[in-house]
Amino acid sequence: VNNKAKILVIEDDPLIRKAMQRTLTTAGYTVSVANDGMEGMKQVYANLPDLILLDVNMPRMDGFEVLQRVKNDPNLISIFIVILSSSRIDVDSQVYGLESGADGYLTRPITNRELLAHIESVLRIKTAEDSARKAERQLRDLINSNIDGMLVRDGEGRARFANRAAYARLNRSPERIEGQEIGAGRNGTDHLD
Repeated sequence: VNNKAKILVIEDDPLIRKAMQRTLTTAGYTVSVANDGMEGMKQVYANLPDLILLDVNMPRMDGFEVLQRVKNDPNLISIFIVILSSSRIDVDSQVYGLESGADGYLTRPITNRELLAHIESVLRIKTAEDSARKAERQLRDLINSNIDGMLVRDGEGRARFANRAAYARLNRSPERIEGQEIGAGRNGTDHLD
């Protein structure tokens, strides 16, 4: 797994923050820390971490607000977030965190070994998702550079993507094509000539 991953720990308890920083640094990760959500958001934009370990209960800005801000910013889409909380957090809060886009939820106390195993697991998923996003960008670039008009459909026959030539040939904007049902073509790709 990527031991050169950048991890941001946002935790208001200085003892926990320092212990996590030491554990993660010893494991080979690049670690930055923040003592609350406000400082954490500044660190997110300054360092663009791969993973955020996020405490829920903090002054000034709690973990759920940090989670929402990161997950709602398209420039931060590739950052994974694991929420860390004490065992006093109720199940509804855990479910809320996961439904809000958290990529994991750990309850303290947690051993260093368990923490590192969970981080490695999350980073494997992140690496796979980053690779899939890169492959999709490359495919879009390839399709977009084609001089033939092309549409890519999803399983329900709706246009997911059309290249510039398709927009020009149909004299339609992306908003008027993408998401619309398109006639059947071979292998999910339609040529428009």
